[in-house]
Amino acid sequence: MISVDHALRIVLDTAQVLPVRPVPITESVGLVLGEPIISSENIPSFDNSAMDGYAVRYIDVQNASREYPVKLKIVDVLPAGKVSQKHLEEDETIQIMTGAPLPSGADAVVMVEQTEKRNDNEVLVFSPVQKNEHCRKAGDDIKAGQVVFQKGRLIKPYDVGVLASIGKSTVQINPQPSIALLSTGDELVGMDEPLPPGKIRSSNNYTLRALIEKMGITVVDLGIAKDTLKDTEEKLQNAFSADIVLTSGGVSMGEFDYVKQALEKLSVDIKFWKVKQKPGKPLVFGSYQSKLFFGLPGNPVSSVVCFELFVVPAIKKMSNVDYYMPNSVKAVSSVQIPKKAGLRYFLRGTLSKNEKGFTVLPMNNQSSGVMSSLSYANCLIDIPEEAGNIESGQEVTAILLDLQTLHELMRI
Repeated sequence: MISVDHALRIVLDTAQVLPVRPVPITESVGLVLGEPIISSENIPSFDNSAMDGYAVRYIDVQNASREYPVKLKIVDVLPAGKVSQKHLEEDETIQIMTGAPLPSGADAVVMVEQTEKRNDNEVLVFSPVQKNEHCRKAGDDIKAGQVVFQKGRLIKPYDVGVLASIGKSTVQINPQPSIALLSTGDELVGMDEPLPPGKIRSSNNYTLRALIEKMGITVVDLGIAKDTLKDTEEKLQNAFSADIVLTSGGVSMGEFDYVKQALEKLSVDIKFWKVKQKPGKPLVFGSYQSKLFFGLPGNPVSSVVCFELFVVPAIKKMSNVDYYMPNSVKAVSSVQIPKKAGLRYFLRGTLSKNEKGFTVLPMNNQSSGVMSSLSYANCLIDIPEEAGNIESGQEVTAILLDLQTLHELMRI
């Protein structure tokens, strides 16, 4: 067996960043930009009004007030999307809408709230303005030739609007890996099938699929492989069209666990088998050409823990995301936690917050077959391999199962 940290180093060293490819900006959110984005134009591309009001020569309204309003002649009305052919002369104005191009001769805009329109040809102005007040100058947002986004940026929803504004309909990105999922075991039956004695419903593939799809990745679900070397090998051979292959079950020491044998027949380079952790010790990791293989344990909790600790960092590395480790906080244990040195524990727990900071309480039942405990837990309590019993009040690391948990707790 190897340590968790050693195993993770092997996974990250093996995982390779996927080549960039073009995608529409509408599909780019959450992906890493594979090129610098340089604008070829100013945004906005012309001087325009930031308000509904009247375009003026600021010098004409310098002395305007409620007591002594300035009377201006309206020579045009300018909606957004139109360009006025008029040039403002002394004591003239053009009624203008937000976003409309600033007319020739105008150098400020008076807000409509500071005016009173007497008729179609005349308006009173009650307030002075400074030069360029309520005007948006060409290039105020983005200038032509400006590097808008650097290569390596994780694209946010707001970025899509910026890209659209500079006419960038597609971008080069580092894609997320494709993932194939295979469950193994004669004991498994489908969710909608009858449940004969000795059988269990295949739930791991649903859990893993939900976790993967939450990351924005579409899963190729290959179903269930029978407990025969032939069927396991055939299904695995088809699976390696994906960038990452995940199997659930079939990697322990049982007489009918055929995944490891099938991998050897397919010439998959097995990097490690068994990690010093609980739950999730029987984990197989290997590579086939540039593809990654994870043989996750069959016990539901063990499968999820291994996915969070090893598969998620591999997905991030292949997607060129520069942070791999799960989100965690320091917390104080509410109770004593029995532990023997030798394995690194990842216990399901509930994280809470009080005026002193974070506290964490382990779930009562830590059996790796109790899937429902993950529904009620919001963290994994990470206890080092060399540690013994954790005393009540002792500080531990809590790995968040959902970042939303931290957001909710920080509001308390």
